[in-house]
Amino acid sequence: MKPRKIKHLLAAFLLAGFSLFAFATQDRSPNVSSKAIMSSMDRRSLFVEVGESPDAWIGRYGKQVDVNAKNHGLKFYSLDWTAKNPGQLTVRNGSSEIQLDVVLGAMGTFDDEYPGEGLSKIVITTGLSRGETIAHDEARQQFFALLKKIQNAAWKRWIYPGDPRLSGEE
Repeated sequence: MKPRKIKHLLAAFLLAGFSLFAFATQDRSPNVSSKAIMSSMDRRSLFVEVGESPDAWIGRYGKQVDVNAKNHGLKFYSLDWTAKNPGQLTVRNGSSEIQLDVVLGAMGTFDDEYPGEGLSKIVITTGLSRGETIAHDEARQQFFALLKKIQNAAWKRWIYPGDPRLSGEE
């Protein structure tokens, strides 16, 4: 073999060895669990409230709550479903509540600096239908139905205090 081919082969083996070493020594800290997926039918329909404590989620749903505490000062609490078996999620904010029917996930953010706020931000991933594919017009109708449901629940667009409130030409 030529010396150049030997160098390339040696470099490839070193790179592969380093990759295996990096994979084997990944952080497996106890405060980060493996992703829990909602699978049983009795846990398909859940309830969350904006501002509730993370302990309330854990108290209601136990090990189904995936906790990510790697970031200093922030913790993320997740509930996840599969696309084949999506969940129902009722979200309450004060006296207003909305039920979402094709939910794939919900993640609440807890800031250690403001513990009184509880889960202050909840990000919800939802689909429009249980089917794998739907027609364009059906998707449009379901999207507008979801918007109407949000309006009927008296949810409003909220603009952060530091963001501009006027559009470009106003």
